[in-house]
Amino acid sequence: MPLIFYRYVKKYGFSLNFIPRIMYTVSTKILLDLNIPIKVYDLREEEQKIENPAIPIRQQTNGGLASVFFENVYTIRLGIVYKL
Repeated sequence: MPLIFYRYVKKYGFSLNFIPRIMYTVSTKILLDLNIPIKVYDLREEEQKIENPAIPIRQQTNGGLASVFFENVYTIRLGIVYKL
């Protein structure tokens, strides 16, 4: 018979991003939008808990707080805008 235990994960976070943007007008109705989001600061807290009576209570919960300045994640976004 398999044993099933209640488990949950809680995640909280906060991110501060700086997004430089360039917009180029192709025609009166079409624009190109190029932007590169830069993650300046990222704060995360995670808590995991599994209610297994075979494990001591202190080991049933784990997780913690993590913060990162200028994370090495870069995304380039290109958009095409059409004005109606």
